[in-house]
Amino acid sequence: MDHRQLIHTGVLGKHTGEPGAEMQPAMGAHREVCLCQHCGNFEPNKPNPPAGKPDNPDNCPIAQALYELCVAHDTVTPVVRCAAFVEKAKQA
Repeated sequence: MDHRQLIHTGVLGKHTGEPGAEMQPAMGAHREVCLCQHCGNFEPNKPNPPAGKPDNPDNCPIAQALYELCVAHDTVTPVVRCAAFVEKAKQA
């Protein structure tokens, strides 16, 4: 299939409200393929680790930086490779 058939333009961005483009079939699927969603270090509602404490498990600094970049530029970026990945503990 021609990728041009999958791209929708003029879609308003979630964070900026500016028009942009989306790869339509992939929208909403990023949570399924993004390693962050399955990582024990991913705590998106907690603050960044204090300076000098990169191993603070409250929040992943990589995920936080990527989130801030995505918000600033109204993009969606699933992570498919990460050296800091730790599998989430299974909930009982």
